[in-house]
This record gives sequence, structure tokens and C-alpha cells, in this order.
Amino acid sequence: MLNQQLVFALQMTMALAYVGGGLFLVASSLTYNILPTGPVRYMAGSLILVYGVFRVYRAIQLWKE
Repeated sequence: MLNQQLVFALQMTMALAYVGGGLFLVASSLTYNILPTGPVRYMAGSLILVYGVFRVYRAIQLWKE
């Protein structure tokens, strides 16, 4: 039981880190030095954000089992 809770907490932490990273790439002006062109930065941020949402979904599905 404790093992499942620990795995769920780690999965959710990583998923939220992906969501936060995606939002940071899309919304922050500090990322201009990382990915200077707008469309590339928005596409990369959007992909990371979608992947983070997918990881949240998978973590919740595993928790329900």
C-alpha cells in the first residue's frame, strides 16, 4: 500500500513538472534565449504540456486500479 502511494506521488510530481515546464516555455519571456523563434518555442511547449497532461491521466488511471 505504501509502495503504491509512493509510486503515485512520484508519477504525479513528474507529470506536474512536465505541465509546469510546458507552461513555462509557452508563457515566459525568459525562454527567448533557449528557443528564440516563436513557433518552435510554442510547439515545444505545447508538446511538453500535452505529454504532462497525458502523464497525469496515466497516473490517475493506475491509481484507480
